[in-house]
Amino acid sequence: MVECFAVLIIYGLQKGGIRETFLPDDSISGGNLVWQEQLIDLLFFSFIILIALNLILGLLIDTLAEMRTKAALDEALIKQRCFICDLTKADFLSANKSWVDHVSKEHNVFSYIYFILYLQKKESDGTMQLSTLEKYVLEKLNR
Repeated sequence: MVECFAVLIIYGLQKGGIRETFLPDDSISGGNLVWQEQLIDLLFFSFIILIALNLILGLLIDTLAEMRTKAALDEALIKQRCFICDLTKADFLSANKSWVDHVSKEHNVFSYIYFILYLQKKESDGTMQLSTLEKYVLEKLNR
């Protein structure tokens, strides 16, 4: 069935339709069935276009829905877990500690980014000496 469909697609699209492909001269139909042959060509191309577009749009919609679901899961994970220590919001609530203070002050992501930029600038300048802790962090970052 797949081979039949492939032959119809290949020959039907390359040669200009079913009538041109499978009925190359008018001697077969005697010229009496021109409108029926054109109707068959029209139905063929309508059918192929509908199937092809539905397949492509179906794949596109499924892919976008999958991406939307993954983005929603990632966003929920970011809102429920600390990026640095991987503790959950529930862990802080059970320990009667503030989740907002932890994420915004103790483990502020921007503080880590600033520290990394500071270390890279300090290393590239070469004028200032790195401490042992700074060397260790740079070594781990450069791996």
